[in-house]
Amino acid sequence: MLSLPTSDSPLRELFDVAELAAMAAPGNRQNMPTFRDVRLKAPSFFASEPAARSFHAIVVRADGQLWLVRFGRKGGWKRLWNFGQLY
Repeated sequence: MLSLPTSDSPLRELFDVAELAAMAAPGNRQNMPTFRDVRLKAPSFFASEPAARSFHAIVVRADGQLWLVRFGRKGGWKRLWNFGQLY
């Protein structure tokens, strides 16, 4: 069971709960973006969006945990929420 931020948390505005549920469905898990993939694609995102300072993504870690992560323009990242174990 995935853990969600409370409904009054500002983190809830950073993702769509229905989209998260669809992504985490057993049939779609193999298509989930990995932390490594998103981190490697971040420079091309910032190159195409010069005004963007950061972006948020839901990623699956190698250990099966599902995280909400903020990626910054200079290559930094921060875990904002751990939804829990996906697998």
